[in-house]
Order: sequence, then structure tokens, then C-alpha cells
Amino acid sequence: MKYQKMLLVVFIMLGVGISSARPAQAQQPPLLVAEAGRAVSASRGGGAQAFQINSAILKETRRILVLLPASYLQSAPDRRYPVTVVVDGEYLMAPVAAVSDELSRNGQIPESVIVGIENVGGADWLSSNNKRVYDLTPPGLSVSGSGLNEGGDHFLDFIEQELLPAIDRQFRGAAPRVFVGVSSGGILATYVAATRATYSGVVSLDAPIHLGDNWLARKLTERAAATLSPVRYASLEAKFGWPDAAWKTLVAKAPASWNLYREKLQLEGHESMQMLGAYLGLRQVFKDYSRFAAPESPTTSILPYYAKVSASLGAGMIPPKKLLQNVVEDLLMEGHGAAAREAYKTLVSGYGAMADSAKLLARIAEVERRPAPAETVESLLATPFPTPEETRAYIGEWVGDVWMNPGEPRSGKISLKIKVVNGRVVGESAHRDTPDGELVTRWQYLKITSTGMTWGFMNGMRPRGLILFEGALEGDILAGKSRFGGIDFRLPDGSPAPSPSFSFKKAPPQESDRSRKRDEWQRPAEVMDALAVKPGDRVADIGCGFGYFTFRLAARVGAEGKVYAVDIDEEAIDKVRQRKQREKLGQVEPILGESADPRLPNDLDAVLIVDSYHEFREYDRMMQAVFRALKPGGRLVIIDGEGPTGRPRTEYHRLHTIPAELAREEVARNGFVFKESRPGFYDPEYGKKMYFLIFEKPLPDQHFEVQTHCLRILTSCAQRHTPC
Repeated sequence: MKYQKMLLVVFIMLGVGISSARPAQAQQPPLLVAEAGRAVSASRGGGAQAFQINSAILKETRRILVLLPASYLQSAPDRRYPVTVVVDGEYLMAPVAAVSDELSRNGQIPESVIVGIENVGGADWLSSNNKRVYDLTPPGLSVSGSGLNEGGDHFLDFIEQELLPAIDRQFRGAAPRVFVGVSSGGILATYVAATRATYSGVVSLDAPIHLGDNWLARKLTERAAATLSPVRYASLEAKFGWPDAAWKTLVAKAPASWNLYREKLQLEGHESMQMLGAYLGLRQVFKDYSRFAAPESPTTSILPYYAKVSASLGAGMIPPKKLLQNVVEDLLMEGHGAAAREAYKTLVSGYGAMADSAKLLARIAEVERRPAPAETVESLLATPFPTPEETRAYIGEWVGDVWMNPGEPRSGKISLKIKVVNGRVVGESAHRDTPDGELVTRWQYLKITSTGMTWGFMNGMRPRGLILFEGALEGDILAGKSRFGGIDFRLPDGSPAPSPSFSFKKAPPQESDRSRKRDEWQRPAEVMDALAVKPGDRVADIGCGFGYFTFRLAARVGAEGKVYAVDIDEEAIDKVRQRKQREKLGQVEPILGESADPRLPNDLDAVLIVDSYHEFREYDRMMQAVFRALKPGGRLVIIDGEGPTGRPRTEYHRLHTIPAELAREEVARNGFVFKESRPGFYDPEYGKKMYFLIFEKPLPDQHFEVQTHCLRILTSCAQRHTPC
């Protein structure tokens, strides 16, 4: 069967009863012995073979199920595999085997030997269940009316001293070990996390942690407070699980080396949650192993990354097969023949020879014979950006297009933005009309040449080279071709990859037609009314850009007032300063701010932040600075793009949007009182919807109420285990 080629499955079934085998010696753990004439259906269509083992510790014979990884017959004889121990093996083995196969084939967890331990049968259901509870209950805890001296420790001794040594000897098992259990098995799994150093990871499925007045929770919390040894523990819950307060205490006590994860599964019950729970738990335990966690570039950093993962898990780990295959190909394209050979050796040792091994080895040898490449991904990424003085002719915004075919329409929907931030040149490409609105890509390479400018960024997919745009400047037009940098990428027929063309024209820095049209949809008078700005007021425009709102506010406050125009872009501040001098507006005060400090004076009447809040990296510190600068009763207006919820906070910088709910929460926890949300705005050119939020610095008699509100928010964040 096709499946059998992909995955070798062996179920080891042990007969129950009195064993005639000799008692095991402490120095010589018992072996798994074949039991002839028995076939067992395995998960996803695999076959099984039966074995038996006798335990001197338990003084009985146990039935064990073993699932061998897909590469077991093809890998090198000295390759060792992690071991996943599953209790309640007769029904939990199948879902754990299925999700392990799926996750390992996708490179999200390592291939492992999966060992399922069946329960011992009895004359009737009650006696069988009592024996199960006895084996899976740690001493000191009562489960389902059991005593306080049950056999959990003896059962764990059997696994560690007899079963695992047999697995290691007969099936090349090794560390790291992972323990998985559901219900009573989840109780034992949590006890393992609290008391046993054998296991690098533990997955507890729907365990009633509340039993014995949170006995298990206290056990694990005691270990958290007493050791820095790394622990990976995942609790997946449907009906039972951790009390919220107990989990919060555990998280607070755990050292940074601990990886704790908890999730309540919706639309699942105690009997149905095992497959989804095992999937999420195993994925979390090995989250740093996943190929999706590995660095995307440079390629030479990937194998050293897995060396760090191995150190974290306490055992050598073979990287995922799909990732290793890509690493070999990418290293060859980058001209690293020797590194490609080492990656190939790791691939073959871990997963066996590839079908095209001869062809691949020939390519590796050919690349090894070449001279070292003059241009590499590493050297390009390490190239320092030019200084602001060297880049002066290019600073500003350029608008244009990139095309493959000459007949393609030119829409002008791509802009290049080159500016100086905190004394350093930064560049980015902005693509409008994408499904997520404006898509911004920060440049990772910039060089001024004798004829123009070359810039680029890492390709967002394979091949892992830089996309370089090599432009020549003629007048106010920057045009040229793009290519892959740092790699030798060719099409399947061996021909070079096509080179798209580009052309960009520098946009004038003065107020454009767009700025004048902006009055129609931005409604600046309404915004200033919301700020309650009047003649003589002192206001700030944070993220002022070229001063769209700055100079409208200046007209509103008059000569007796003050407008502090703040930006971290030196070019923007220069343009505001030039216009201030040109129009002789003494009430305008340009300020070159910092990423965490707008450098505002105190006693402001109002602060305006338009289309800039999403850019704040140090948003809490910025809001604290704004809070200090405002008078009690002063107004804060935030206008920003509506963004998708649930994304990492840093992704909103790239999307140039942020959800209104997140903005409200962040601003409120820094002391502001939310007043109202007014009808927002729609920028027709960029297709961007913007919300309109109004906050106020509370008066002294409102201070206690605000403190209480902030405390509620911080408590909510802690319960969700998300940063506030």
C-alpha cells in the first residue's frame, strides 16, 4: 500500500496473564518478544505485529503499542528517534499516531517512536477501571474514590526503567521523551511534569486538575518555583482542566525557560477532544522545532538554529525533512557547496537517500569546484546603508510601476519611500490595492551607485535570495531591471530567471492635489472641533508628515497659540520648518521626536495622532509621554486605519492599520478616558477606511476610576496570557 511505503507501523501487543518468563534483572531490562499469529489494525490503514514484555517492577505482563516513524527503514542505523509515551494506549494511541504522522510529515514536530501502553483487563469493567485508576493516580491524590497511596510512581518506574530501555535498545529510541495522557492519564501527565526529569515535554488532555484542592497544580507550581530546568507543558481542555487562578499562579512562578500553554477547546467534549488536543499539544511542545519557526534567511543560519533547538531539548535533533531538502537546494543556489554537502549528509542520515541522490551529488560537486561567490545573501544583508548625505538626491517619495511585459498597463500603484529616521536612512516599498490594503515592505539593502541607486529585500518565498532593483537616475526618473541577488536561480530548463523592468518618478514634496482632495474626505474642521481647539490653544500633531493638519491647526490657534509638529522623519520636519519660515508662522514649532518620546512640552490643550498610531513600536511609552504633556481635561484624537484583528502587534506596522479595539485598550490602560467614537473616514485613493476615536485626560476627581479601569484591563490581559 502507498501508506505503508510512507509509514512503518508496528503495534506491540502484550498478552495479559501470568508470565512464564524469568524475572527481569535490574541490570538487564526485559525485551519485547514477538507474539505470533496476531494482526492489529493501526491508525490510517497501517498493519501491526504483536509482542510481549514482562515487568518485574509491576509483577505483571503489559500490552504495549509501538508506532515506528516513516523513515525508520531508510535512515542510518545509528539514527536515534525521540520517544512519545501514550497511556490509555488502546484508544488514545490512534489519534496521537494520526496527528503525529500529519505534523511530522509537514515538518512541525520530529519523527518519533510512539509507545502506547494499554490498560490491564480484569474480570469486569469495574475491576479493569479500578486497576487503571490505580496505575494512573500518583500517591497523595484520590481519584474516583481511590485511596491516597495509588500506584502512579510504580507505573512511571516501569516505563522509565523497563519499557523505555527496551524501546531504546530494539527500536533506536532516545531523548527527548514526551508524555501524553487524557483524563486520569492527564493527571499522571501533569504529575510527570511536576516530578520527573525524564520527559522534555508533557501533553495533558482534559485532566481534572482541581481534584484534591488543586493538589496537582500546587505540585507543578512548587517545581516552577524551585528549578530553572526547562519544562514544556501543554494543557488542552474541554470539560475539565486548570482553574484560572491556579494557572495564573503557575505562569507567574515559572522561569523563562519554561514553555507553558493552555487552551480551552470549543465545540469539543471529554470524549471527542483527544485528536485536536493531541495535535495542538504536540505542536506546542515542539513549536521551536517546526520548520515554520526556523529563520527564513540567510540559509546558512538554519542548521545552527536547529543546534540551539537540540540544546534546548537536551538531545540531537534532525531538522524536518522538507526543510533539509530546501536547505540543500538553497545552499546550492547561493554557491555554498561545502555547506550543501553537510546538509545533504544530515538529510540522508536522518531520512535515507533521495531518489535523485546521484544527480544531487553531482550538482554539489560542481558547486564545490566553483570559486567562492563574490555576492552572497549574507554579504548583501551585511552591507551598511548609505548616509543621509549620500542619499540626499533620493530622499522623498517615488511613484511608479514594475512590469514583466512591455504591454502591461502602468497604474502608478507602487511607491518608494526613502526617509531619514533617527539619523539613519530607511526605505520601503508600498503596494496599494492589495486585499489587505496598502502592503509595505521594508528594504534590507540600499546602495548608491555611480549611475543611480540599488535597493532590495528578501524574497518572501523560495528561492531565498534578495530581490534587487538596480536603477539608473535620469532627471527625476529612476528606471532599470530587477534580479535575484546572492543566488544563482535558474528555470527548470537551465535558463536564467526573467528580469522585470521598473520605472519610478520622484513626487513633488509640496502639498499635492491629493492633499487638497483630502479635505473632502478627511473633514479637518470636524477633527479640530473634536479636539475643542480654539484661538490661543497649545496643541500637538504627532506623526505630522509634511504638515497637512499642522498648518490647519496653526490657522485655528492663531498667532497667540502654538502647534508642535512632531515626526521622527527628518525630511518631514525639514519640510514643515521650510513652510513655517516661508509663511512666517511663528506658532508652528517643528520637533524631531524619538521612537519612544515625542519630546513635547507640558500644559497642552490637545493632541492629534492621524494615521501614525499603528507605527508606534514603543506605544505604551509614547502614550505615557502624551498623558504627561496634556492638561487635565485635555483631548486626544486618534485617527487610524481599520485593521484585521488577532494579528501580532508588529504586523500592524507592515499593514499600516490597527484595530480600533486594540488602540482603545492600549490608550486606556495608559490613563486616558475614552469619550466617543465618531463616524470615520474613507481615503478613496488608497481604499483605506479609518476610524475616529476621542479620548480625554481625566480631571483629578476621575483618577481613581481610571486606575480601577486600567487594573481590569491588565487582569484581562494576564488571564489571556497576551501582552498588554
